[in-house]
Amino acid sequence: MLKREPSENFKAVRKSFIRANSPIFTGMVNVVCAIIQKDGKFLACRRKQGKARGGKWEFPGGKVKEDESPEEAIERELHEELSLDVKVDRMLGSVVHHYPDISIRLIAMKCFVNGGTISLTDHDEFRWISLSKLKSVDFSEADCRIIDEILLV
Repeated sequence: MLKREPSENFKAVRKSFIRANSPIFTGMVNVVCAIIQKDGKFLACRRKQGKARGGKWEFPGGKVKEDESPEEAIERELHEELSLDVKVDRMLGSVVHHYPDISIRLIAMKCFVNGGTISLTDHDEFRWISLSKLKSVDFSEADCRIIDEILLV
């Protein structure tokens, strides 16, 4: 029997199957969000209109890149999106949510601000919201689950 070397295309497809964050392999994208408190209130940001889930509120964060830890991802994302330097204290937990266009594992990380001033790039507004008022804000569905299953327990 003749042994054939895999084509470059096959190698690329195979590699995509074994990446930890590959939607092809897992059907799931890892996303991190920062739970930041100041004076008993939580930082929340509203997504710009025209983006997926535009107009919805969320805890700031974003997708974990292939070769990144959740801690590295949240530090990068908050620097890129809000111009904040943060330090991760610990992971609080995670939820899985299936939107029509994407399935995510949202990982909540308790963070502290080390420096910077909030400057919005992917959001059009931010607020500091008390725990008692979180349920009255129009959060995205995955973030609602973070509130219900992690913050309010």
